[in-house]
Amino acid sequence: MPKKHKSLAAQLVGSSMASRPWLGTTESYAFALQAMQYALENPAAIKDVVESESTDDGTGFEDYEGGEGMTVRRGNLAVVTMAGPFISDDAWYASFFGLVTYPSVVRLSDALANDESIDKVILNIDSGGGDAMGLEQASLALGRLTEAKEVHAYTAGVMHSAAYWLGSQGRTVSSAKMAEMGSIGVLAVHESQARFLKKMGIDVTVFRSGEYKALGIGVEDLSDKAKAVIQDQNDTMYGFFLDHISSQRVQLLASNYETWAEGKTFFGEEAIAVGLSDAIGDINDLVDALQPNG
Repeated sequence: MPKKHKSLAAQLVGSSMASRPWLGTTESYAFALQAMQYALENPAAIKDVVESESTDDGTGFEDYEGGEGMTVRRGNLAVVTMAGPFISDDAWYASFFGLVTYPSVVRLSDALANDESIDKVILNIDSGGGDAMGLEQASLALGRLTEAKEVHAYTAGVMHSAAYWLGSQGRTVSSAKMAEMGSIGVLAVHESQARFLKKMGIDVTVFRSGEYKALGIGVEDLSDKAKAVIQDQNDTMYGFFLDHISSQRVQLLASNYETWAEGKTFFGEEAIAVGLSDAIGDINDLVDALQPNG
């Protein structure tokens, strides 16, 4: 049976993500890659996601106009649900696959910050993390929101890596008992096509002007120099990550990161013990605390 080779779309997606820092789990990375690949291969099969006419289910919450399809409100309280891997591009297929784009986070954060009718915001997060590219812009926009409003972060699922980067900016961070937080670290994946191309009888020669130009390109075997450069980039990004978390969670010190970072994940009580979380509870408890009169 002939071996099935990757489609052009898969190669394009793989090339665009090759060796790029990913602040997330391997599962979120794989999901994002598969979603982007499918979107390129099957654009006609993807239908526009139709939002429900109303989110009022008897709790009094309704869709927030301009909420990027992930926000509801009740009175002065807005609840923003960020579910799925974060990606840097404002991709047309994102909502179809349950991806969150950083540009949507920027727009929404600024809209809420400038809305005088909103005083409090809950970030309801369920994400394994996402792309490093675009995270800083989303984080800065969220910072503007936290300066203007009272913001709290919550997860009943996972708040890993880039998702925790954003969630840590809340005034409080809380979770369900069996939810997970952490996975603070940086991932980069390199895929070499050199042996496959050789087997297909294709010789590729890369000409460089500049010693480090395009090191780690997939058509070549990964050299020791390229490995060192990619690892150095990862380590630099990891340092940014540790500094950010330490600045948001004052009880954590970057110098003591072995206890709460290093890619470790923690269930609810464990997350509280290491300083990543403040409380265990249900999101309805948080809503009630912020809006005691409903």
